[in-house]
Amino acid sequence: KVEADEECDEGILVKGDEYVTGLCCDSKCKLIAGSYCSDKNSDCCASCKIRPAGIVCKHKDELNCKQESHCDGESDKCPEPTPLANETPCLDRGQCRAGKCITYCEAIGMMPCLCEDSRDACVRCCRSNTTLFHACRAVTPRDPLPNGTPCKFGFCENQRCEKNIQDFVERFWDVIEEININTFFRFMKDNIVGAVIMITLLIWVPIGCAINFYDQRHKEKLKKRSASFGSDASQRRVNLRPRSFNSVLSRPSVRGDRGDRLTQTSVYYPPGYRY
Repeated sequence: KVEADEECDEGILVKGDEYVTGLCCDSKCKLIAGSYCSDKNSDCCASCKIRPAGIVCKHKDELNCKQESHCDGESDKCPEPTPLANETPCLDRGQCRAGKCITYCEAIGMMPCLCEDSRDACVRCCRSNTTLFHACRAVTPRDPLPNGTPCKFGFCENQRCEKNIQDFVERFWDVIEEININTFFRFMKDNIVGAVIMITLLIWVPIGCAINFYDQRHKEKLKKRSASFGSDASQRRVNLRPRSFNSVLSRPSVRGDRGDRLTQTSVYYPPGYRY
């Protein structure tokens, strides 16, 4: 594509490790001396010179209702093609109208539609263009649609709408009933999304279950260790308390004022207690 500040653009031309010039354009996107145009950038250019008038540069395009176009001998650009005459037949029995191909139904003042009745699924149907609530009916005389035309259930084949699209479930059971390597690979190819989902589930569901099972076992071990540690700590606390107050001090017997001997008593005193 030629930019605004370029005279031509033949792309990057490399020979070995060096940039080289093209036939009509140099590496700086400027026309080489003696060149008037670039063959790669212009339809009306040949050997770096403008083609003579009358040379076809664009062929007739009936699908888009365009005439063929010719070089004018003055410019290297191909002139825009003129439209084909109105009512010239175009795609699928349509007609050219102001340079555009309109459908068969539009050409007769109606709108194209698909008939609901299966018997008319592969004939041309139209409805009124004044409202969408008008019924879709087959045109008269009946005009069969070409083979391969999309219909309600699939594609037309010999004026019948043949269902040739199976859903994922139908194809899956076909593979199960007639399992072999060919049907399996055909199933995978025709149902890319479903196959990816199925393979992903087959891989990740077992992995997820295994990880969850391991996590549960790990949590149970941690709970047992925590309970065991708590029991040992409690037992140590209970055993330590009696040792702290296990000191028994006995006072010697003394005599009273009347000389009678008092009974010797034993009293528990905490460590460090002075009497």
